[in-house]
Amino acid sequence: MNELIVKKYSNAIILPYKRDPRGTTGLGGVLDSNGNFIEDSYCHGGRFEHGGFYEWNKSILKKSNEKVFYFGYFLPHWGHFLIDCLGRMWPFGDNKNDLSDYKIAFISNQSAFYPNCYDFFAALGIDKSRIIWIDVPTQFAEIQIPAISYTPEPGRFFYPQYIDMFNRVIDSILAKTPKSSVEKRYGIIDKVYFTRSQFNNALSREVGLKVIDSVMRNGGFNILAPEKLSLADQVAIWNYASEIACINGTIPLNVIFNRNRCTCAGGGKSLKLIVLNKMNHAHTNLIEYLDIRKGVNCRFIDVQDKRIIDLSIGDGRGLGPFRIGITKELIQWMEENNIPTKDATYKENLVSKTVKYFLLFFLNAPRPWLAKHLPESFRKYARKFLRK
Repeated sequence: MNELIVKKYSNAIILPYKRDPRGTTGLGGVLDSNGNFIEDSYCHGGRFEHGGFYEWNKSILKKSNEKVFYFGYFLPHWGHFLIDCLGRMWPFGDNKNDLSDYKIAFISNQSAFYPNCYDFFAALGIDKSRIIWIDVPTQFAEIQIPAISYTPEPGRFFYPQYIDMFNRVIDSILAKTPKSSVEKRYGIIDKVYFTRSQFNNALSREVGLKVIDSVMRNGGFNILAPEKLSLADQVAIWNYASEIACINGTIPLNVIFNRNRCTCAGGGKSLKLIVLNKMNHAHTNLIEYLDIRKGVNCRFIDVQDKRIIDLSIGDGRGLGPFRIGITKELIQWMEENNIPTKDATYKENLVSKTVKYFLLFFLNAPRPWLAKHLPESFRKYARKFLRK
């Protein structure tokens, strides 16, 4: 495996993001002082391919005397931020490196990161003011381009520096976030279920989420919505909880923040992670992260409601729509953990659930071919029905 290095370029130019008609995540990157595309700024990620030259108007070139690290492309999605976008940030994982003179330059179709992304940077010692969005071609006095700290998919390998970066974030956050402070805000966190039932994006692609909430509540889990938590609170829970359950997708990728430091009764126990599968495809990125955090005891449980025909679209990336419910596998787990398998809160109207699922397919599928031909009055009524 090649050693990770950082290459330095003087008077180089960052070319902003531009949509790529070829189908990658976009064009853009770093040009040398002569305007030639620097291949080191291209991201070879498998599905996450990004970078490339395009013709641009030289008259709009902006010049800066600042020194920057090239972050690369930010795709506005928490899972992609963790597993795809942070590959060049490893130099900041070593607190022996004094990089305070450098800003972080990124390209994207979004002008800013999510708040939790800025919290991640802050845990690496990078203030928000040092992070800049490049929206016009900009020439800098110096641009440093770190090698990407993972290999392309499939069979992705993460360099130790990638893991060290996360470990520094974890240590920084836990030093300031005791378990007692999190429980003061959210209650006991020994057993937590991270729900998707309060996440609007999930409600536009999934049915049956509330019945899983009921199962977990009856199992003594504290039901929390991760999108409403700060990064610090989430990192704390992933380290202080003894057991975490969640629907497969982006949420379990946060297992990368676990350092096997469970402080539950007795202490030193491995985290038990229950991942509820809503589709047949394997979540390869999660498998890769679990290989890094080997101390986590993970169990996968199928929760696909097979009473409803599967209309999901995609190749394992969670495009949906998904039908979720109480299955034989889930009942077996419930019995093993003394969770009631029959309860009034588990009752669902199958007809209503099926209608909602089909509406999700027609209205919100990634290829909403039918929705384009439906009258707006119908779409308005359908969305109102789905919100019930």
